[in-house]
Amino acid sequence: MTQDAQTENGTRPPPTPQPRAVICPYCGHVSGDTVRCARCAGRFDPLSRQATQNAMGPWSFIDPAVPTRAGCSYETLRSLVERGIVRSDSIVRGPSTRQFWMRATRVPGVAHLLGICHNCQEPARPDDYACASCGAVFEVDRDRQHLGVGPIRLIAGQVPEGQVVASMGSPAGGVAFESVPASDAPQPTGVPSGSPGASSAARDRLARHRAARKRRRAIVIGLTAAAVVAAGAAMFAIGVLAGSGDAPPGTESAAAP
Repeated sequence: MTQDAQTENGTRPPPTPQPRAVICPYCGHVSGDTVRCARCAGRFDPLSRQATQNAMGPWSFIDPAVPTRAGCSYETLRSLVERGIVRSDSIVRGPSTRQFWMRATRVPGVAHLLGICHNCQEPARPDDYACASCGAVFEVDRDRQHLGVGPIRLIAGQVPEGQVVASMGSPAGGVAFESVPASDAPQPTGVPSGSPGASSAARDRLARHRAARKRRRAIVIGLTAAAVVAAGAAMFAIGVLAGSGDAPPGTESAAAP
């Protein structure tokens, strides 16, 4: 009997093969459960996928239970703070940290949600716009598509050293390093206030380069000013002689033909 005949007679069609494992789209875990992730408990149905997509963004925090958790939006991060999932000792990164990991109490736009200013560590409120003590602004970029990573800088060893020194300009980030006990954080937190990766020798070379450039500019300006003064003096002398009606000595041979 064919399959069509079995269906017409009310018999059950053959079962559809199911995958043995599914890669969780949220945390990357290979889950044997094809309906829900065995590690992060995320559901695989289209509605759950869309809800998770809506909450995604450029902010992340270290979660030992789910180390590969996807980034979230600022609104979602704020909700996590209110629910106590992100705390003062949490490690966070986002657009305001140039995507470098930092302690939550040092992250601009996040620390005040925890009741402290990221700049001066004085008390603050979650609804404050700026710190009442130091004036640091708490507002951050809320564009969920904006990572906030720093600009690309040349690195010594990849290009000639002169290009590296010439490319060093303003700092890529405005957040200072945070000093923490080694037991609290295994990795440095924050963004250096100077040029990224620049050693003290490179900064000295940059300072000398800028000083030499200023000296050259001053010399050019001085020579230009001297030339202008000399030309003005010559034109003044010619005007005086022409106005007196007396020809300069030795100019008789240069009279009209």
